[in-house]
Amino acid sequence: MPVYAGALSRFNYIVEDYLAAPLGETPAFKTIVADDFDPSIDPALIKVRGCGTRDLVALKRGLLKPDLKVAFPVPSEDIMSFLHHVVDCYSMSISVLDEGADELIELLYKGARIDKATVSCSLESVLKAECDLMAVDVDSASTKVVGATYTPLSGAVSWADVAVQKGNADGSGLAAFEVVTDFKFTIANNLKRIGVLRATTPTRAKYLEPRQRDLYGELTCTFENKDQYYAAAEGGFSLKFDLSAGKYFLFKNCQWEKVSSPRRPDDIIALKLGFTAESFEDSEEEE
Repeated sequence: MPVYAGALSRFNYIVEDYLAAPLGETPAFKTIVADDFDPSIDPALIKVRGCGTRDLVALKRGLLKPDLKVAFPVPSEDIMSFLHHVVDCYSMSISVLDEGADELIELLYKGARIDKATVSCSLESVLKAECDLMAVDVDSASTKVVGATYTPLSGAVSWADVAVQKGNADGSGLAAFEVVTDFKFTIANNLKRIGVLRATTPTRAKYLEPRQRDLYGELTCTFENKDQYYAAAEGGFSLKFDLSAGKYFLFKNCQWEKVSSPRRPDDIIALKLGFTAESFEDSEEEE
């Protein structure tokens, strides 16, 4: 039996025109060099219990839950190619490939959408993203998709090329916010699997529907004076995360949610500013 090394696994994606639509004759996948990804398949078993026995009466299959978590350094070659799909909620096919010496295993997630994406950056590191995806269905195979091509997205975005700006609540009056050492922000679509009673594939969801969106994050800043504590009482503001090459996320009508300053004997005092936003836009919406 072959043993598969995680270093040889590949995460590939392609954007479809419709949820779980069939792939074309020559699907052009893009490959993300991920440093961690975790495919999972949950049959959501229904466990039936009843009086008279300590054991289960029956086990029935529920609505299939094909999920995928992926963490990766954001490729400088195309920063928003994958990340923007947390905004537009486009449906994708995701191919997880494991190639051994004599065998290949592929998991093909169909009708996948990004449920939640977190983008982060720290001093002396690179821009990173963590995405949770949900899919309608998943297939396994021992061969690659017929006619498929795979284009790797290379490079990484250095912390030195990233900037944070702060401005008025409507996104105007942006100015450099040069006290930040680390940041992270999250866009959560709160997807819901919707199933229907039907004769064929009843355990597969028919739709993945986005619900009300959550926008939040946290800045870690240098602690320079006591006035920073009063930031929590500040009115509405905006935060722009410049990811380099003209790509950005702009959060509007933000409010500080929590201010804290943890102390450690082996480090300087840092100020952590949590925020929640009402709305946002990204650089791709203007194109």
